[in-house]
Amino acid sequence: MTDKEKQKSAEEEILKGAEEAAGDPAEESEGQRVEETGAAQEDGRTPGDEGMTETDRPVPEESPDLRYTRLYAEFQNYRKRTRAEGYEKYIEGKKDLAAGLLDVLDNFERAILSDASAGVDPGFVEGMDMIRKQMIDVLAKNDIEEIEALGADFDPKLHQGVGTEKTDEYESGKVSLVLQKGYAIRDKVIRPSMVKVAE
Repeated sequence: MTDKEKQKSAEEEILKGAEEAAGDPAEESEGQRVEETGAAQEDGRTPGDEGMTETDRPVPEESPDLRYTRLYAEFQNYRKRTRAEGYEKYIEGKKDLAAGLLDVLDNFERAILSDASAGVDPGFVEGMDMIRKQMIDVLAKNDIEEIEALGADFDPKLHQGVGTEKTDEYESGKVSLVLQKGYAIRDKVIRPSMVKVAE
């Protein structure tokens, strides 16, 4: 064997040993891929998720049953909301109408009191009182009722205090005089009672 052949053989052996020590690049990349996949799965991400945010990831399609349930719930919420809004508009409409009628009712009551004290024909006064009662009945059928005030505890939500007075008839903090009747429709005040409060 010549020197050249010996040198070539030695070089081949060195290269072969280096390749064995380094391992097969194809095998190494396969091993790396397996390790990366394992790490990605531990994170809860798939291998193609690198650099993707939560909003970038595709949303899985929902099942027909889940979709139906969600749409049904949305429709029920919509129905409740529109029903509540309709009820509020209905009550507001009644409040506006009642506010105008209450002024007429107040005038009837004042006229009855003044006519009775002025000696006007009792039949006329009785007729006006019947009309007043009829108006009160119509308001009551529409859930509009007088706020009870006289002798009740003063409540700023229901009563408008315009002054105080000394009286032995009522305890301190009670409504002692009603100057103008208040009315409410269910739990909503149309007009608070104008009152004086016992000291």
